[in-house]
Amino acid sequence: MWRASNTSELFFNDCRVPKENLMGDRGKGFYQMMQTLDGGRLSIAAMGLGGSQGCFDMAIKYSKKRKKFGQPISKFQVNAFKLADMALEIECARLLLYKACWLRDNNESFAKESAMAKLYCS
Repeated sequence: MWRASNTSELFFNDCRVPKENLMGDRGKGFYQMMQTLDGGRLSIAAMGLGGSQGCFDMAIKYSKKRKKFGQPISKFQVNAFKLADMALEIECARLLLYKACWLRDNNESFAKESAMAKLYCS
């Protein structure tokens, strides 16, 4: 999932920025960055959720195709319980992410919810 993220480190040694080129208020960069990170957490959560859903879809398909003792392995209680647990975890993750996104879309505070969604979805 991170292969598409061109992440790198930048250094600005002895760099002076004219006042008219400042983005936001002087000395408030940390707060601006933290707000940016809140939005980024939603993206990371979405990547985790998408990966989880993809794995679950593959597990369902495999469990219906693979046969043991003349029946699909999805029919065995132990496997059905595992699949049910996976479905539950994914649905909980989805709801946490959707709530955080809803808060952001409605201009509500979403810092806590985005952190929770990132943690749970990843």
